[in-house]
Amino acid sequence: MEKFVRKGTEITAPVPMAPPATTGLGGFEVPSSKGVLRPDASKLNVGVLHLVPSLEVFPLLADPKTYEPNTIDLSDHGELEYWFTVLSEHLSDLVDKAVASEGGTDDAKRRGDAFARAFSAHLASSLNVIIVALCSAGL
Repeated sequence: MEKFVRKGTEITAPVPMAPPATTGLGGFEVPSSKGVLRPDASKLNVGVLHLVPSLEVFPLLADPKTYEPNTIDLSDHGELEYWFTVLSEHLSDLVDKAVASEGGTDDAKRRGDAFARAFSAHLASSLNVIIVALCSAGL
């Protein structure tokens, strides 16, 4: 998250750039894109890991009114277990790719490890909340 620079109500984020004649998998280089942070009290912004989930619309949807999300029935124990397993098992691959895209530096590894810890804790916390809610509802 340290790649993002916040100035007042604007956020500057690096844009993925692919060097010519590559597969398209490039690093983060200049130019940077600028966007305006949401002025409302939601604090939902791109490039920010929200440790407390919200039910707000993703701010970069082209047309939020026509967006129809895939829904997962987390009251179905099979679906719940499947998706939490998928997210947990692929976290290390995601972190490895992110660290590699940042040049594999010690700083990139530190940030990748920090993300992995935060995301794992978020998954565990979410799973516990869902299980308690399901038990309370008698499901």
